[in-house]
Amino acid sequence: MPSYSSMNLSYEDINLFLFFICSMCPTGKYKGEGNAVIDDKPNCKNECHCKALPCLYLNGQCTDGCAVGWRGEACNERDCEIENGGCKHQCSEDKSDEWCSCDEGFNVSPNNWRDCIGLYIK
Repeated sequence: MPSYSSMNLSYEDINLFLFFICSMCPTGKYKGEGNAVIDDKPNCKNECHCKALPCLYLNGQCTDGCAVGWRGEACNERDCEIENGGCKHQCSEDKSDEWCSCDEGFNVSPNNWRDCIGLYIK
């Protein structure tokens, strides 16, 4: 096995390599703008929406593709054209959080904001 000195790696190179190996953002997040570390914690400001695996730390790309309702290099742009964005009835790409809405006579389910439940008329 080669040693670090035989590969001509400096301590800075090794520390940087170890930082990238150890830097993990929670699933759904990747490196924000600016420094990679802020207050001794990885800078995990940007959001990504991958199918199941975490996105890559530096650029947010999803190795397993975007989850339903998302597109873009980092899967952070809404996509109502694919499976209606995961919405039961209507999908709106201009909303920031809950982007599903329901047809007349239905309300958004309290258990799942992508689902709609019928209103009962007495």
